Amino acid sequence: MGTSSSTPSPRTLSWRAVEAGYRSPNVPVDRLIQEIWRAAQRDGGWGELLAAPALQRVARIVTEAQSTQEALARTSSEIVSMKASTIATEVAKRAIPLAFREPDRGAAFSRALFAEASNYLVSRDLAGYVGADYRSQTPKDAMALKDTVRGRVREIVREAGPPRTTSATTWRAYVTEALRRLTNS
Repeated sequence: MGTSSSTPSPRTLSWRAVEAGYRSPNVPVDRLIQEIWRAAQRDGGWGELLAAPALQRVARIVTEAQSTQEALARTSSEIVSMKASTIATEVAKRAIPLAFREPDRGAAFSRALFAEASNYLVSRDLAGYVGADYRSQTPKDAMALKDTVRGRVREIVREAGPPRTTSATTWRAYVTEALRRLTNS
């Protein structure tokens, strides 16, 4: 196994709104998700990362491949050939096995993609907000919060309808709609 590192979120006004959700149990989960995705787009470029042509190709590969292994191998080759390795393509690789658990792999992939991106974004900072003075008083509470966020993100992305992977343009429109729903804007 390799090692991984996580860069904390920038200390900007956008991420301070997210921190408020980590601090207080009075912030509803849907509001926390809105603030996470607003900050991720504003200060992290996640809208562009997820709308990139490489992600459209990955989504398409997931629907065409016969197995998880084939999808992962084809995805890796595609990312290398496109010179498109980003944190979003790494998150997409995490979403592939999850997509193969459901009959509609395309829809499952898109939900898993946003859920795993959310998990990554939350994981960068949540550990610093665990204790008696925070929403997550124990590590178990923090894990439960991450699970709740992932589950709710899946539900919200489902509302965006089936993913459109026929072209980079239709994929971008789909990602824009999913992000609109996640940010409630």
